[in-house]
Amino acid sequence: MAVLPENNVMRYCSLVATIIGIALTATSLFTDHWIDVEVINPKGHNLYLHRGLMQWVCINQKDISDRHCIAKYPLYPGWLKSVFACMCIGLGTQSLLCICAIISLFMKRGKMYISVVCTALSFISFLLITISIGIFSGQAKPVYFETYVYKGLTVFCHLGWSYWLSVGVIIISILCTSLETVQIFLNSNMGYTSSTLPPEAMATWKYTM
Repeated sequence: MAVLPENNVMRYCSLVATIIGIALTATSLFTDHWIDVEVINPKGHNLYLHRGLMQWVCINQKDISDRHCIAKYPLYPGWLKSVFACMCIGLGTQSLLCICAIISLFMKRGKMYISVVCTALSFISFLLITISIGIFSGQAKPVYFETYVYKGLTVFCHLGWSYWLSVGVIIISILCTSLETVQIFLNSNMGYTSSTLPPEAMATWKYTM
């Protein structure tokens, strides 16, 4: 007995949202505008800095005007290592979600189970990126103020566009999680066929699946 035709509109929407999320996460991770800093010197020698997760100011930097002093991952402070790790794992989780979503498009049975996996991956990605931006926003600004507010220097510090891209990823992750959760319920009856469904359910079935 043939399974009734399926409608994968929600799956396609989830896949598109996931791909957009991957693009935004990768852009955020590899760009250097997580934090923008302007150091105002009364003598007129101002300093403008912008740093990202892949490029950070050296710890114990002696000369703040040295823009070429870039720290490597082993020298990162603990909180920055956590942010970097969570973002990388979040990107990997999104990639797995994308692969699972593509596989589900070609599956005829067991879609409920793949939807459960996709929901879990999407939720994990949401948690990881939320943790990342929470830690970063709480730690980065005090670090810069502690480093540069001295000897009459005035510091203006704000979160850059790379950071706000990650905030956008959180919104997309919530959307993906919601879509995948709905699909769990829609796909929970994938085993039914035209002969096992009651007549009054036939019209609804082909439009909800």
